[in-house]
Amino acid sequence: AYDRAREAADSFLKALDVRASQSDDTAIRVRLADAYAASGQWEPALQEYQRVAVANPDDLGLQMSLANAYHQAGRQPQALQEYQRIAQIAPDYPFAYIKQGELLDETGLTTQALAAYEAAVQAAPDSVDAVLTLATAYRRRGMVDEAIVMLERGLQLDPTREGAREALERLNGGEQ
Repeated sequence: AYDRAREAADSFLKALDVRASQSDDTAIRVRLADAYAASGQWEPALQEYQRVAVANPDDLGLQMSLANAYHQAGRQPQALQEYQRIAQIAPDYPFAYIKQGELLDETGLTTQALAAYEAAVQAAPDSVDAVLTLATAYRRRGMVDEAIVMLERGLQLDPTREGAREALERLNGGEQ
């Protein structure tokens, strides 16, 4: 069954690739890039994302997809550069900073990662995702008091976040 599913996915990609090669339609090219990415084929995904990203520099979602493809392809320097560029063109978009932080954490640059998470909250103080990501970063670094403050703030922004509530209870109970 796996082989048949893989063959079907490959056939779909080939058909989409043929269609994209005959068109400059951004939607088709993005769909092809997304299909390559979904199947873990990061180099062809990168080629397609690069092609459409150049033509659509104001599309943050597309720019983030390109940066993510670099990241997944193991091209951390290019991914970091893309996330930083996105943060420059859209300074109030917290996810560019969050993704920078994740990448920096992965590469062991924890001080810079923390600064990126903090920049996400500065960029979008009402973003529950930014606030809770910073809370998690603080907790992982043993900065319990700071984590508690951010968890409380995150729960003020969105009281339905059960994971945040549970983390806050654990921290208040002395766990890390």
